[in-house]
Amino acid sequence: AALQASLMLFRLQFFSRVMPNTQFALVDQLREVIASVQYYLIFLIIIILGYATSFHILFRYDQESHEEFATFGSSFIQMVGWAFGGPELPSLYAGDVRNPFTACLLGVSFAFIMGLVLMNLLIGLMTNCLDKVTSKQDVKSLLSKAQIIDELESTIPYQAFDAFPKYVHVLRVDPDK
Repeated sequence: AALQASLMLFRLQFFSRVMPNTQFALVDQLREVIASVQYYLIFLIIIILGYATSFHILFRYDQESHEEFATFGSSFIQMVGWAFGGPELPSLYAGDVRNPFTACLLGVSFAFIMGLVLMNLLIGLMTNCLDKVTSKQDVKSLLSKAQIIDELESTIPYQAFDAFPKYVHVLRVDPDK
């Protein structure tokens, strides 16, 4: 039931994108933005994998005091958490750690590279892509109306067509004009 409710929200979004107050099609525009920054996201994942591998190797002898780096999977999850929530640098040199300087150096470099540089660059790229996507909103609104009309006409039973006037819906989409 929870999955069905979530899917119904996407269906509601599909039909509401032709309304004048809700012409922002969230799912469509999110898909286009992610497609435009997909290689950057892959680059971010590769960097996170590199740091996860580094911390896993660094703490291979200190697994009792640092269980979050005991396996590669847990190291990756920890790095993703650090990328979005900020690293916990004091835990890197607390306790019985064999290489506290290296751990702190890796932690600070991860915080600087991910937190300050790459995440802010990602925000800028996504904003730029969203501006490009929303620049042709009027053409996409007409196309959405045509898709809704087609969807409704295909789901209405053929007996109900006698009650509706016979109109031909024509839509010419030319984004260059």
